[in-house]
Amino acid sequence: MRWLLRRHGYYWPTILKDFIEYAKGCQDCQKHGWAMDVIGQIHPESSKGHKYILMATDFFTKWVEAVPLKKVTQAEVLEFIEKTIIHRFGLPESIMID
Repeated sequence: MRWLLRRHGYYWPTILKDFIEYAKGCQDCQKHGWAMDVIGQIHPESSKGHKYILMATDFFTKWVEAVPLKKVTQAEVLEFIEKTIIHRFGLPESIMID
């Protein structure tokens, strides 16, 4: 943020301190939520028969987790959320799905 403002010609002596305080106090910046999407059907399928990719992106860190799937079922999605997201990163505040 500081870099963008300075690039556009804005500057004040306490710019870095102000941005650090803003980031520490920003509730929206600290929310941990995930966005999930299914990619596919992929042609040709993989050598193991996977036709879809289930992926999730963390809003805060922009970290991406993905898993190949043969079929997209409720059980597969719940297993992905439990093992890949909750067990590794904790319970997210929200999950958005297309």
